[in-house]
Amino acid sequence: SIARRFLEGYAPGKMDPMTFPENTGVLIPKGHKLSMQFHYTTNGRQTVDETLLGLYMYEEPPEHENFTRSVASVFRIPPYAREHEAAARYTFDEDVIVTGLRAHMHFRGKDMKFRAVYPDGTAAELLSVPSYSYAWQPTYQLTQPALLPAGTTVHVTGTFDNSEHNPANPDPSKEITFGLQSWDEMFIGYWTYHVAD
Repeated sequence: SIARRFLEGYAPGKMDPMTFPENTGVLIPKGHKLSMQFHYTTNGRQTVDETLLGLYMYEEPPEHENFTRSVASVFRIPPYAREHEAAARYTFDEDVIVTGLRAHMHFRGKDMKFRAVYPDGTAAELLSVPSYSYAWQPTYQLTQPALLPAGTTVHVTGTFDNSEHNPANPDPSKEITFGLQSWDEMFIGYWTYHVAD
């Protein structure tokens, strides 16, 4: 719904601010409020948050309204699992232009791919992150935006490494599920898009 519109997320490694493609934007209706969610973890010392939010407003509505969609999956990663697979998918019910994609996992994330399967059965890889790092989570802007006709399904697949071979793993002996803390895990694929003309 318009009341729960997602503008943008920030994660470690995202160096540049989100810039939507030219002549696109996100509608913030008059009277609506913006809310920001922060996932903080204590580090044993007092600190100050210096978050800034900058918005550029159009004087006239842009040609296209930009949206961000995400898919996630429920998973249970066994202790010491070195190649635990996860998958999620979404099917568009209208023609869209995808302009950017972002993979989000935590310390056990190993890789993630976004693949479009078109209504005629053909497929194309939209993004591959073969060596995922929690410290590097940019939104990848496509140099050539992807037209996805109605009926196209985006498949997001990935792998977790919950083994002792993963140097970033906080504790390979634990079974891991979805959670907000960094020592938990997430499997979320995001993409930004607008409806095609």
